[in-house]
Amino acid sequence: SLRSPSESKELNMKMKIRAKERSGNIIIKANNIKIGFPETPLFDIEKLILYRLGCAALIGPNGSGKTTFLRTILGQLEPLAGEVSLGASLKIGYFAQAHENLKDSSTLIEEIASIRPGMLEKEIRSYLGRYLFRGETHYQQVGTLSGGERGRLALAKLSLSDANLLLLDEPSNHLDIASQEILQTVLADFNGTIILVSHDRYLIDALATQIWHIDDQEQSLEIFNGNYTQYRQKDVVISDTTQTSSPQKNDKINLKQTESKPSTQEKKPLSKFERKRVEERIVQIEEEIAIVELKLNQIERQMQAADVTPEKIQTLGEEYAYHQKDLEDTMEQWEILHLRQAE
Repeated sequence: SLRSPSESKELNMKMKIRAKERSGNIIIKANNIKIGFPETPLFDIEKLILYRLGCAALIGPNGSGKTTFLRTILGQLEPLAGEVSLGASLKIGYFAQAHENLKDSSTLIEEIASIRPGMLEKEIRSYLGRYLFRGETHYQQVGTLSGGERGRLALAKLSLSDANLLLLDEPSNHLDIASQEILQTVLADFNGTIILVSHDRYLIDALATQIWHIDDQEQSLEIFNGNYTQYRQKDVVISDTTQTSSPQKNDKINLKQTESKPSTQEKKPLSKFERKRVEERIVQIEEEIAIVELKLNQIERQMQAADVTPEKIQTLGEEYAYHQKDLEDTMEQWEILHLRQAE
């Protein structure tokens, strides 16, 4: 839920982030990967998948590998084992906690011009004003800015990226309460996918559709479908996963994928932001299901054709199995989202 409205009478940041182009439906997939450095392995992931319009909140103790995982997704680091697969038509916007994408010797105008070279200085100054930078501040060097000012400048650059996948590493750090509220509202309305690292439980609870928790003791990643409040209230133990239809149900696994289940405790209703994202995702999944079912029907017709060769049947059979598995995974997502919608 949103924080209590700020009583500040000061001008507020006027921020907007929109994806220019639609990404593919699967944003990121990972199977049997190890994150970390050769001398310091951090954690393992057995299976992970994030779909378009989802928001995964990556949480864990300091030093557990959250930023390292983001850098692995970005391709700046290689996993120690396995492979992270990114989806089609992705344009990534990265908000770095240390703001290393800001150059201390540049002016604010030069920083914005580095993203949009075609903008006139007058347009850049007007744009900076939306992020509460006034007058001669526009000509200051980035190195002279406070932590909050650096954060707002990084958000101003991110808003010009046209990204459809946002990797956000502590985006609300150093922001005042009013700016935190605006950031939360803007991200809830974002028409793309988000992977969020944050200690801000309000922000996580308002946005997250999945919680990715790094267990630094077990050196593994736990995935929970739901928001932060549901994650904290969950009463599912690992043995409960044996009741699911997961193919790994009888295996000893590092990654524990758990679902929220009916509890004797009263659950917190979905916020309007969460409900909106769930509804959008359900519509999208139903479109995906229709497309996969059409592909399966087409393959069946090809396999029944009179002139089909044994080699072609084998190829078509493999393709059919792939799409059938895709359909099962998509149907599972559809069922989870309908359970969340009914809460």
